[in-house]
Amino acid sequence: AINEVRAIYNPSGQVAPVVSSSPIVVSPYANTWLYALDGLYLLILLYPLYSEVKDIIKSCHVNGFLEGLREYWGLWNAVDWLNITMGLASTVIWVLSCFAMEAASVQGLLAPDEVE
Repeated sequence: AINEVRAIYNPSGQVAPVVSSSPIVVSPYANTWLYALDGLYLLILLYPLYSEVKDIIKSCHVNGFLEGLREYWGLWNAVDWLNITMGLASTVIWVLSCFAMEAASVQGLLAPDEVE
């Protein structure tokens, strides 16, 4: 956590202390076995992607490209693609967050201040 303590002096001489604390995550994985859970999540996410791509190819092969796409797209396939898209988006956001946690600017905030 980053803690900040300030003392504000009013013109009348009154002191108003202001304290704020901002918690930040500096290590996204406390245990190494959590990487396995992320891998499992990716497998669960990639399996429907593989199945849907296979279905599109099959539909286009049987019916021709344009008619195959028209035949393929329905409500439940759209729901499947929405699920895949949102899963991939959350994965990208998580990866970017992990990189941001390792940024020098964040790590520099956590380094102990040197007092001379």
